Amino acid sequence: MLKLVKILAAALPLGTFAMPSLAQDFDTSGFSELTAVHITGKGSKTVIVTDPGRSPGVTIRDEGANGLLCAMTAELSQQDGVLTVDVRRKGLSLGVRCDLTVELVIPQPVAVAVDQPMAVLELTGAFKAVDIDAAKLTVTFEGHAAQFGVKGDMGVIDAVFATGSGAAASIDIDVAKLVANVGFTDGAGLDYRVTAPVAMFSHRFPQTPGAAGKMRINSKVLKGSVYPVAAPT
Repeated sequence: MLKLVKILAAALPLGTFAMPSLAQDFDTSGFSELTAVHITGKGSKTVIVTDPGRSPGVTIRDEGANGLLCAMTAELSQQDGVLTVDVRRKGLSLGVRCDLTVELVIPQPVAVAVDQPMAVLELTGAFKAVDIDAAKLTVTFEGHAAQFGVKGDMGVIDAVFATGSGAAASIDIDVAKLVANVGFTDGAGLDYRVTAPVAMFSHRFPQTPGAAGKMRINSKVLKGSVYPVAAPT
């Protein structure tokens, strides 16, 4: 995957580009120009908040076993409005748990793409699109996104989608073994379909055929619910 990213980067037209750097050295002054964030490399926890009232920022925390046995790092680069965070393991790997947390604060809505073997994600705010591809994943989402897609083998999803401008219009979740609890603002129209041969799933949100809001959940073993939440006051 890393080789592919390098090949693609070489093929891109030249533009505003920063060589990869560690978080403590990364200049966040260009975050106001971001349109997308791409998380790649080894598994990690990623926290992204989009909030125009907060200052742009990036924080990296290695919360696992540090030192030679196992340590993680993240290299950041920005080109043509896309921030790439490449998570890497450094030192020896002797079965010791490694945990890296990447926290990003971005003032405007962005598209988020995650391509990792394992991913823990906490997303809060407004997003243009969310695209997650990870074999094992845990996703916590609160806010709205024009598109929201998750693909994996095993996962846990806890999401609350808000209505209003940019509210989720297309949600596509395809995870073989899944625990998913998905909330929508009470009164929002939603046309949804849930497919799972083995399921313990509660349909607590009303079905509205033909509604602008769409959701599809496809799984082999599914547990969870789709439910209403009170509109914010």
